[in-house]
Amino acid sequence: MQTLTNLTAPMKLNNGVEIPGLGFGTYQTPADVTYDVVTEP
Repeated sequence: MQTLTNLTAPMKLNNGVEIPGLGFGTYQTPADVTYDVVTEP
């Protein structure tokens, strides 16, 4: 198991894909708000 030592350091998954060590989920945000936020220029 990897230890998160730096919030910006990527973590490698078992399949070799790297993801951010810290992510901000949007699963509880209303769909229209999520869309607006991620499509802002």
